[in-house]
Amino acid sequence: MSLPIASLMTSSAALHSDQLFHVAGCTHPYPGEELTFHTCLRVQMNQPGRSVTVSLPASVELLSFAPMENPFVRSWGIREEAEELVITWDLVDALSKGDELEFTISTRVKSAEVDHNVTSRAVVRDGAGQELDSETARVWVSTHSSYMVYLPEIYHENDFLNRLLMLFESFWKPIEAQIRQSDVYVDPQMTPPEFLPWIASWIGISWDESLPAERKRALLHSAVELYQARGTRQALIDYLKLYTQGEVDIIEHRAQNFALGVSAPLGRTVALGTHNFPHTFTVLVRIQRAELMRRLGENLANAEKLYRQRLEAIVEVQKPAHTTFDLHLQIID
Repeated sequence: MSLPIASLMTSSAALHSDQLFHVAGCTHPYPGEELTFHTCLRVQMNQPGRSVTVSLPASVELLSFAPMENPFVRSWGIREEAEELVITWDLVDALSKGDELEFTISTRVKSAEVDHNVTSRAVVRDGAGQELDSETARVWVSTHSSYMVYLPEIYHENDFLNRLLMLFESFWKPIEAQIRQSDVYVDPQMTPPEFLPWIASWIGISWDESLPAERKRALLHSAVELYQARGTRQALIDYLKLYTQGEVDIIEHRAQNFALGVSAPLGRTVALGTHNFPHTFTVLVRIQRAELMRRLGENLANAEKLYRQRLEAIVEVQKPAHTTFDLHLQIID
């Protein structure tokens, strides 16, 4: 069964559209507690005039928000709209694919008599105001401590005990949440950025802070497969492709230079030519000039030298110990 053309166009557009993630830092706050919302924008395309908007309900009090001073933020503003507080960040046009922006909003849950939901919505729009992506975060606010069920029923209506247990629960709840979600911290796709170097140190990945965030995560995600094939031609090619996002090839030199004659037949272990030496190989890497400039600055000669040194360090670690290599780096426009 074929899909309508409109559906195909919508799916294709969504695939290349910006990605927005909006989550709350706490899943079960109590009145008076701080509640933080985290918003992350992952740029997937060139789109001028972007803006990110986060709405907050009247049931929370705004304490602070960031970024207010950021090179990617042109301006920001706050307005009240339909019993909601709306924060808007207007972004600069100089955003490229792979850039990630993080926004943090700190609030405090207002006093309430009944349990209720706190709902916050984040939206990213283009210059024409068209919605590119959105996500809603919902948090359940409880006015009674869940620890009350462990007390005899006679104490269930005691307001003082309820508030006292709410205090202890608010202290222990973040620790319990971290323990329940400990697996997230070792998942390369979900762990916070500051944990990426820590994971890399476990699995022998050559770490480079100049790499874009999505490339760092891709390297860590592929670490097991790369490690299992470590020392092979294909593993080294895959590693360098992930690192450079360029074209990579490896030429192996299997035998000593040889002159073909009557007493010297050509065989599998014999190579003709002038640059063939046992246990050697040549690494050919082609990268875009924009990749070099974005990673290492505007000085082409110095940037190329630094980039070559990093590639040589990676090959030295990933290659078989008894081999030697020659690196050819080609920069293309």
